[in-house]
Amino acid sequence: CKLTLECCDLTCGAADVVRSEGAQISVTRCCVQGGEACGIAIGHGGRAALVGNDIHSNACAGVFIFGAGSTANLTDNKLRDGSDEGIVVADGGRAILNRNQIHGNDTEGVLVHSNAVVMMGPNSIRDNGHARIERTEDELSTWVGDDGAEYYRSGKGFAGVRIHTGSSARMHTGLNDTTADNGKGVLQMEVDDSSRVVWSKSFDGRAVD
Repeated sequence: CKLTLECCDLTCGAADVVRSEGAQISVTRCCVQGGEACGIAIGHGGRAALVGNDIHSNACAGVFIFGAGSTANLTDNKLRDGSDEGIVVADGGRAILNRNQIHGNDTEGVLVHSNAVVMMGPNSIRDNGHARIERTEDELSTWVGDDGAEYYRSGKGFAGVRIHTGSSARMHTGLNDTTADNGKGVLQMEVDDSSRVVWSKSFDGRAVD
């Protein structure tokens, strides 16, 4: 099963704007906005090519890749002004991120967790993680098992790139020059002890080992 979307203006007031589970999708030069959940979600072995899209103002992640066998290649997209992360890769998902502009999202610019794998070229990751949206203690108390609540309470904001829980990444060294002003200005990148990051001067678009 394959779905191709090109030059569309897409929104959804109830759930994810675009969701693929086990299918192949191609989304090119579309505006994906206003989702009550994610902008684009790819799971359960789904595959996606996302090129030149403007993904903004969604309630959850701009793009969410989750589950073993799920893969996505994101190139030249804008992921901005979301109420949560710009991009999440989780639960064994894999992604290649190249030349994307990930700006102004409320929590992490890129969050990689739970045995996920990413390869990151020279993306621009700026002004994320400032926790602009206020959360009440009643709301934070419902975030069971989610340490995001502690980030809100700490006041330090969220990292531009956060990698944890057995995940791995290969990153272009130029990322150091294009990741700035995240986490209230003090938290550009965070990697836990169970995860692995390899820095490379070249970017060839191949999947991470």
